[in-house]
Amino acid sequence: MDRELSKSYLRKRNIRRWISGLAILLVFVGLFLIVPSFMEPTVDLEKYRLAEVSRGDIITSVSTNGKVEPVYQEVITSPVHTKVRAILHHPGDTVDTTTSLIALDLAALRRRFQTVKHEVALKENQVERKREELRERRLRLQADLRSDSLQTERLKARYEKEKELLDIGGTSRETVEQTRIDYRLSRLEQQKLQQEYASFKRMITLDLSSLNLEMAMKRQEMTEMRELLDQARIKPSLCGVITRIGVTPGESVAAGQEVARVSNLYVFRIRGKIPDKMVDRVYSGQHAQVLINDTTLQGRVSSLTPGVEHGDIEYSVKLNSSSYPGLKAKKHVEIRLIQQQLNDTLRIPNANYYQGAGRAELFVMNGGELLRRQVRLGSCSYDYVVVKSGLKAGDQVVISSALYREYPDHQRLKWKK
Repeated sequence: MDRELSKSYLRKRNIRRWISGLAILLVFVGLFLIVPSFMEPTVDLEKYRLAEVSRGDIITSVSTNGKVEPVYQEVITSPVHTKVRAILHHPGDTVDTTTSLIALDLAALRRRFQTVKHEVALKENQVERKREELRERRLRLQADLRSDSLQTERLKARYEKEKELLDIGGTSRETVEQTRIDYRLSRLEQQKLQQEYASFKRMITLDLSSLNLEMAMKRQEMTEMRELLDQARIKPSLCGVITRIGVTPGESVAAGQEVARVSNLYVFRIRGKIPDKMVDRVYSGQHAQVLINDTTLQGRVSSLTPGVEHGDIEYSVKLNSSSYPGLKAKKHVEIRLIQQQLNDTLRIPNANYYQGAGRAELFVMNGGELLRRQVRLGSCSYDYVVVKSGLKAGDQVVISSALYREYPDHQRLKWKK
């Protein structure tokens, strides 16, 4: 017959069971904590870049490609339809305002100029002859007017004398009447001559104005022909370097056709492009930096090209110092469009780990380990990235993307001391 177990025995047995379970649990916890530490990879930090989180200023920017081009560039065209005789200078040659670039066939133009010159001389001769004719006619009219005035005065005196004789009975009334009529006819003739002289003076003014106008038009035509001959010598209006010759000897060129280009290679600007989706990142007057030959040049966005070409918007940057020796036409450079300046903010050096603003996972040094940490990054400059959260000043962060490619799933790593 079974005996009931004592309470003290049961209590001791339960205590032993609890102790055994707790020991087993402690063993499993120890294994959980210790075994992973033996499985963590060990990395050599000398192969990777470490950077310290610091506080400071950041100038954020957008980088685009650009090309150097001259500010002043002249397109030279042919003023006449003719043929090219010879090329006097070639691309790369330095020229000034007295240098002829291309020799054109100007024989026909010179003949036209001589014809116009002769027409001007003939017109000047006609004007001089007309003036002489008008002068002679004016003298004749003035002489006739003086003679008629004397005749009128003589008839007036005779009429007055005949009236006096009539009063004393020394002449007849018929004679007095006849002298009065002669005097009045002479006065009418004198008035007619005066009117003719006044009309003649007005005609002289009109005729001479017409002749002078015709002569001025001919002289203007001759001046234009002379200017056309001077332009046909194909000389630049600025000192610079020939960048293009667009014709060959023997080729026919039309009036207005481009034949050469000359650029001033001492003053430059930068022409850049930005995708139309980033149109809000560029505006006129915006500060910009141009990187060329390890040198940063400062400038501002001077103009934006309306419209979109191939999905890009073109803009120009005017440099504060546009005569930097490293500037060469058609040279490709990097343009940084300044977006904003942040003062006293958390930052880490920019490197290839940075994939844009947003959340990221970075390895942060913690004693003898590297722990993967969730951080939030903001905008960047060429040198730094803004840290919005997840890090503090003084933290050591791995900024080599190679470590993240080699250990994409590890949460912690050991490093060699």
